[in-house]
Amino acid sequence: MKHFLLSFLLAVALMLGGMTSSSGQSTKTTYDFSTAALLTNTGTWYTQADITIDGTAYRLTCGGNGSFSNVSTGGAANSACLQKDGAGGDSFTLQRADGQPFQFYGIWVKHKSMNSYSTLPGVTLPPWYTLTASTFSYQDNTPMTSGTNWDNYTGSEIAISAGTDGVTTTSVAINFPAILNFWIDDIIVGPIPPSLSTITTQAVSGISTTTATGNGNITDLGSPNPTQHGVVWSTSSNPTVALTTKTEEGAANATGAFSTSITGLTANTTYYVRAYATNTQGTSYGNEVSFITTLVPLETEFFEDEIAGTTAFTNNGFTFDITGGKLEIANTPGWGWSGNSPDNFYVDNNNNLLSGPGVVGSFKIQAATFVAKDLYVFPSNDGFDVSNAGDVIMRGKLGGSTQFTQTLARSLSDFPFSNLGQFLF
Repeated sequence: MKHFLLSFLLAVALMLGGMTSSSGQSTKTTYDFSTAALLTNTGTWYTQADITIDGTAYRLTCGGNGSFSNVSTGGAANSACLQKDGAGGDSFTLQRADGQPFQFYGIWVKHKSMNSYSTLPGVTLPPWYTLTASTFSYQDNTPMTSGTNWDNYTGSEIAISAGTDGVTTTSVAINFPAILNFWIDDIIVGPIPPSLSTITTQAVSGISTTTATGNGNITDLGSPNPTQHGVVWSTSSNPTVALTTKTEEGAANATGAFSTSITGLTANTTYYVRAYATNTQGTSYGNEVSFITTLVPLETEFFEDEIAGTTAFTNNGFTFDITGGKLEIANTPGWGWSGNSPDNFYVDNNNNLLSGPGVVGSFKIQAATFVAKDLYVFPSNDGFDVSNAGDVIMRGKLGGSTQFTQTLARSLSDFPFSNLGQFLF
């Protein structure tokens, strides 16, 4: 019974040892090859070695003209390691099997290189190899031993360190120009430290009266990847995601530019925009850009399509109310004015004649915020009294505050009876 139980426990231990955690690497870990790498013949040679470090799969590769092998000695402190036999130029790479970035802290490297390669055109020795990992690099400049015959060699071994904090990378690469053998041991890697994303804001495009296109670029995903990104906007500077005026494009799994639709804007208004990306470390923002929505296209109201006797009309999406002075839309053929010739419809104070000395009349055309450009005014020939003189005044108000005033100090006799309109701006 004890023998059976021991065998069962051993089997479970072996099975668990071969499993790969789906949660990924959680801490800085050293892989010392006490567990041999899984070697794969990719053609003629075993140039692929797979290892698992704290639940995360890593892949080691090399050039041809020789194979990887697991050896029990020769590594750091003469321990187990990964050996590569070759002859000439060779390479080594370390990557996560899924291609995702990781934090690289260090690696132990030993080599035996051929001095004779220093006599070849274009080859300078040392360096005997160059290691690169993102912004980190290292060169082995061990002095060459004497002799340049085929059996003269130079070797070294060193634990290379990328610093206390390591470096974030997707690949560690070593290039050997004159290798005979190299050995790899004590690979030190870990997960990327948590960090905010990095994002920039580009100029807004496709600007209209009520919509625009926001543009951003995630240049660094940070760690972990963003769970949300987009742009946020406001009529005040430095908008944040606390506002409801933002787009939500969802999670981001790759760096790069993106565009998103900005809606619900007001015409002729300045807006401030920032791209953003949010992960577990917080929200990062891009630089601020601003833009102005376009004006609503101007249209001319001739009243020819309106209904006589009414005191409201619509144009360009606005509803206008005519108030004061008991004015209304009238229809008398040839009594209106198009700006170039008589027409039929116009706003009239019919049955509310303004005549006699000192008589002043006024009326309003009002709606939601709009732009006024031109207004034609002319006196009717009904009750026409050229002895009167007076000003015609047009005022534009916004929220009860006067924005502009235009005055024409003209006698009624200045208005030709032929209904040639007077232009006001």
